[in-house]
Amino acid sequence: MDEEILILKFIINAHHSILSAVRRLPPEILGEIFLLALPDVDYIDSDVAEHIKGTPWLLSHVCRRWRAAIQGNPLLWSNIHVDTINLRRRIIHTFREDEHPLRALETQITLSDNAPLFVDFWMSRDTEGNSPKFSKFFELVLGQSSRWQQLKVCWSGRAPALHLLSCLTDQLAHLQRLVFHPYGFRYQLPPALGSLFALAPSLREALLTSNDFTDPSPPLDLPWHQLTRLRLRSSQAYIVENLPKAVNLRDCAIAPSRYPLISPSLANLPLVLPNVRRLTLCEAPENWLKLDTPLLEHLHLQSAQISFSKS
Repeated sequence: MDEEILILKFIINAHHSILSAVRRLPPEILGEIFLLALPDVDYIDSDVAEHIKGTPWLLSHVCRRWRAAIQGNPLLWSNIHVDTINLRRRIIHTFREDEHPLRALETQITLSDNAPLFVDFWMSRDTEGNSPKFSKFFELVLGQSSRWQQLKVCWSGRAPALHLLSCLTDQLAHLQRLVFHPYGFRYQLPPALGSLFALAPSLREALLTSNDFTDPSPPLDLPWHQLTRLRLRSSQAYIVENLPKAVNLRDCAIAPSRYPLISPSLANLPLVLPNVRRLTLCEAPENWLKLDTPLLEHLHLQSAQISFSKS
């Protein structure tokens, strides 16, 4: 009897995990927990893309129940990242190195169902959009442009694949957030892209340079009256011309450059930002703009050259 008791205890201990509380969680709760494993879309870059490779693909290999919960939650598949700079290594849709990235991207788009998409394109000057290596990737992602909620485009140099975005006129109905900037000063922007986003009816955020303002912003035509958040590094002339149109702006970060020069009459007029609550300035003293921000709550001066006196 003692031997039988020991055997039964061994069997009970071996199957103890069956009674784990995590096995009794509904699939909906599991899905919400798995969503927390996704990175914040504000900080997706090439390094984080390597981390995203594990979610949701890695978690779906734990057990059948987890796989069913993951495949049944379209939001877990909504981060679409295409890095043409090093497609084989950094495309985040693959779990194993020997799996085909294109097939994995097709699976991800299918599992995302009708969920809003957060799309990242990383392009280099060598990325040819019409090459067989990349055209199918662009075709798949561009075909879902009506579901894009965020579009992040980072490129260097000429990046011919940028021309592919020009065909998206009137197809960005749900785009709310635009992260769009080059790396370095010597870049070329296709003319058709300059006005592509002006008709995006839901666009609210436009982040057109990096967090540290190291890269110049492309001269895009935007629906300024819709914007509530803006990050921009551009000439004083561009800022003075367009920023007064952004009457609904709440969060503004600008780094004006001195050239091209604006007329002294415009330079002496205050730039009125009636609804801005949070303002970040990154500029040298000789590039100061006169700003009128009656509702300002938070001011951040990012340049070490600036001395600030409270008045």
